[in-house]
Amino acid sequence: MRILFALLTVWLAVSVGITIVHSMHWPLVHDSPILLYMVYLSEHGMRLYRDIVEVQFPGSLLLYSLERHLLGPSDLAFRLFDLFGLAVAFTSMLVITRRRGLWFASVFGISFFVLEHTGTWAGIINLGQRDFYMTCLLGAGVALLLESFHRQRPLLILFFGLSVALASTIKPTAIVFILLVLPLILALRKRQLPLRSYLGYLLAGFAAGFAVIFAYLLYEKAVGAFLNLEWTMVPVYATTASRSFLEILPAIFEPIHVLPELAIGSLLLVALQPALRDDLDQQTLLLATVLGAASFFLQHKGFTYHRLPFYYFFFLWAAWVLVATARQSTASYRWLALALLLFSSAIYPRLSRPATWDRWNEGALQSDLTALHASDAPGEVQCLDVTSGCLNVLLHMNLTMATGYVNDTVFFLDRNDARVEHLRDDFLAQLKKSNPRIIILTNEQWPTFGARGYDKLQFWPQFTDLLNQNYILSIQRGGDAQHERGYRIYLRRDTPAATPLTLKPASLSR
Repeated sequence: MRILFALLTVWLAVSVGITIVHSMHWPLVHDSPILLYMVYLSEHGMRLYRDIVEVQFPGSLLLYSLERHLLGPSDLAFRLFDLFGLAVAFTSMLVITRRRGLWFASVFGISFFVLEHTGTWAGIINLGQRDFYMTCLLGAGVALLLESFHRQRPLLILFFGLSVALASTIKPTAIVFILLVLPLILALRKRQLPLRSYLGYLLAGFAAGFAVIFAYLLYEKAVGAFLNLEWTMVPVYATTASRSFLEILPAIFEPIHVLPELAIGSLLLVALQPALRDDLDQQTLLLATVLGAASFFLQHKGFTYHRLPFYYFFFLWAAWVLVATARQSTASYRWLALALLLFSSAIYPRLSRPATWDRWNEGALQSDLTALHASDAPGEVQCLDVTSGCLNVLLHMNLTMATGYVNDTVFFLDRNDARVEHLRDDFLAQLKKSNPRIIILTNEQWPTFGARGYDKLQFWPQFTDLLNQNYILSIQRGGDAQHERGYRIYLRRDTPAATPLTLKPASLSR
């Protein structure tokens, strides 16, 4: 059995290595530039949650600030930071499985986690995502939770509480993982061990995690502003791009088609083997898998990176069950476990499809802004974008936006909402005060599904009127069959280079 596991380890290691090598050139895209730009603005005189208006939680900003100061703002630096997170995730798996000699379960689990995080068509979007770092923290926390029981060291559970608290300040859905103490409590009572010290250290760690973030907000003088902003923006954001449970249910199985087979086979093996059913490690990992799925469904958007906590714990749990069965059980159970392990490992390379990303729009936009001498005018550019790369360009050019609104997530909603109107009015007031020379509007439709591209302007007539009165559409690129992502550049009417766009729609391309 050792030889077989060693061969499979080499096979998976090579496959994972190829996947990671193909991803080393990946740029930072999608949500990550929003967080990185918020940190950049905070370093250039703007105050978090007071001047910088965004829904991101402070744990994410602290993490991005740490990366920026340790490794720098480059794409490669963040890719290395991401790989460090994978190393932490793998180490946590090894700690969880080492006591039973199930080291191959860690190899199998991390291989498929890397496949979900890096090897699928959406992998590039997962780079730097909050759910990934949340998962890394929770994996380490679960490892220390189990170690606290096996070593009978209550102090170690403090770090589990700390990890759940810190993960919850990245995304609040992580707080459901505090329920992982339930199997531990039952096991302690079964052994008639005292609970008080375990619960005391757990609460101390949980409180310490929130205290760290509270201290960070105090340092930024942003406690009140954070609470007020979250009260305003979170209810609005929660309703955007929202999908029902039945709509997003298929998405949790979408990219990795071995998941149903592994789930059914592993559940069957647990049901048939009392020794596995009664094992604390198996119970904790299974519950963590369920809570990872709960985190996905609670966000009710179905985005690929929301699955990361579920995939991390599912593949570790399934591998734990299969390897334990293959090493210890009767022949019939052993052959089922080995068949699932061999089948999944064999098709791994066929499942890996590292993503690519066309950055033509970022290059074109940077060239346009350079031609317009935007680098000579800090504070005179305003992006209205979410994830189409406008902030990446500003980061590369070291440009500070005219307002603290770093994306237009809630501006182009196709419905009336008092909170949305408040945010719109505040943005327009800041825009009029700063009077930027350049406004960049991308054709990104999310979360406005009621219109295509720039037709979203119809849902915000006040902004459209401001553009028509004070700005001229000077440049429009992309948004066609060749380049889906596009943008418009509006110049203030008193700008010498402000000439109306004369190109016909069919010729508006790169």
